[in-house]
Amino acid sequence: MAIEVLRGYRLLKDFAMISGGRCKWTFAVKDGEEYFIKQYLSPRYPTADSPGSEKTKQTKLRDCEIFENHQQRLRDEIGPRVSKGGNVVFTVDFFHEGTFYYKVTEKIDVSSLTPSEIALLPLDARLLIILTILSALRVLHAANIVHGDLKPDNILIKQKSESNFVAKLIDFDDSYFAHEAPDINDEEELEDIVGTLDYYSPELGAYVRKDGSVKSSDLGLESDIFALGIIFSQYLTGKKPEFDAKKHTYAWQAALYGTAPVLPKVVDKAHKSGSHKIDTHALANVINLMFHKDPTERPSLNALIDNIKAIKNGSSTTMPLSVIVTPEPPTAPTITGKLVEKSKEKSTSGSSDAGTAADGTTPPTSKLIIGRGFTKKSTDS
Repeated sequence: MAIEVLRGYRLLKDFAMISGGRCKWTFAVKDGEEYFIKQYLSPRYPTADSPGSEKTKQTKLRDCEIFENHQQRLRDEIGPRVSKGGNVVFTVDFFHEGTFYYKVTEKIDVSSLTPSEIALLPLDARLLIILTILSALRVLHAANIVHGDLKPDNILIKQKSESNFVAKLIDFDDSYFAHEAPDINDEEELEDIVGTLDYYSPELGAYVRKDGSVKSSDLGLESDIFALGIIFSQYLTGKKPEFDAKKHTYAWQAALYGTAPVLPKVVDKAHKSGSHKIDTHALANVINLMFHKDPTERPSLNALIDNIKAIKNGSSTTMPLSVIVTPEPPTAPTITGKLVEKSKEKSTSGSSDAGTAADGTTPPTSKLIIGRGFTKKSTDS
């Protein structure tokens, strides 16, 4: 082992490669506590004996300063909102030693329920997991921070009991402040917004493609909402949302250049006798809005929590809910491609059964909260 002790952290094994070659990691112990340590391979802090001219070193120093300031700003904003053992696994220490930067977080059990396993749970339990995730992400969004790489691998789900699930958000390497995304024209900053293509939002996809329709200031919290919609589709149906796979590879491409993706049919095979039937039509309405091409038409985290709670509790079909009063949303960025009306959002890969209840019947009238990203929808029985 090349390094045995690092800033007081006793390493338990050699660093191993992760994140597609962008980082290495290991476990360590300090003051009797175990930690996870990540070593960044970029940027590299220039030392006196580092190769390169003085001008090159100054350029690297500026890159390092930007990196340090961003990491410190994230810590300053999120640190006071989280605690050890909470739902957000965040930085407890950050420093550079030699030419490398290191980030330290608490060590956690990284085993997790897979989307396929979650999709087999009773629908009530799946909705509980979704609410748990939304509550965890609300910590970031309250600090105006976009996670930037939401995917099942970065959301660890533990089942404590039949009705108790814990969600932990991890990996904030692609996080950025809303409307302050890394400059896509800067190769160093481009690495900070790589994310995972399968879970890109339409605006993020357009930005990374550099088609000129989206600026860094256009990327907000709504980008996370689109990614969450894909994840929730996997949790609810075992599948990603439906779209024309002959024309598009990813959901964001379908939303941006064609017809918005839709949630596959939701069923509840483990429905408990005597409990209320969950309105899957209302649920599909909410999830499908998460796939809207226009970021300002997607529901906020708070609106999602209110609506999904109501659907889980059965109140979306038994009583009209209060109207959420929200300010007028800002003008959406112009994105290349034709906007698709919500009433026409259907998968071209086949008809969707998202509006059909688990028992195959058409659900009764649904009245949902009306807020940012929501329109009143009803289906008469």
